[in-house]
Amino acid sequence: MADQTIGEVAMGGTTKLIFSVSEWRGRQFAGVRKFVATQKYEGWTKAGLSMPRNLLRAVLDTLAALEHSLPPKEEHEFKRIPKGDTEYIKVTTLPPDDEGLPLVDVREFVDKPTYQGPTRSGIRFRWNLLPEVLACLREQAKVIGEAERNEPSLFGTGAFAEPEEPKPTPRVGEHENGLTELVGEDVKSFPAQFLDGDPGKGKAI
Repeated sequence: MADQTIGEVAMGGTTKLIFSVSEWRGRQFAGVRKFVATQKYEGWTKAGLSMPRNLLRAVLDTLAALEHSLPPKEEHEFKRIPKGDTEYIKVTTLPPDDEGLPLVDVREFVDKPTYQGPTRSGIRFRWNLLPEVLACLREQAKVIGEAERNEPSLFGTGAFAEPEEPKPTPRVGEHENGLTELVGEDVKSFPAQFLDGDPGKGKAI
């Protein structure tokens, strides 16, 4: 499956973030990569992230919570999201840049005996771009969710997709006269539910 471009977020005159969905070894991944276009170079950079659905959802929920907060003036670690035994993603807000806007940094970190600290895998963008980034992440989650629901398996199509929430079924008659709610139990209709299909009982009554 070729990479499917989901959306773009312009970061400046020569830089943008491109959001995509790809498949590797039968699994769907959400990708975010930085793309530059200058006179000397046009193409991808090493900055970016690749996330399976569960990690994408965790990052999405974290950034959604961040959107409803007030960024501090100093560098602040907002949350760490576990990725593996020795890896995690850290969401950090950084002091305002030259334009006076705080920055959001979403970056992979490692915690190994040989090295502890950040990696090149990550993205950084201005605070005012957070709604656009969230919109692209939500669209990625939607595309991956639909793909998993339609994915055939030994147990049937969509067996490994998250189940949809069941819709409540209204009880018959409870919206017609309100008697069910008052009585506390279903109200029988006369004569059908009293005679049990026996015409002899009708004569007795």
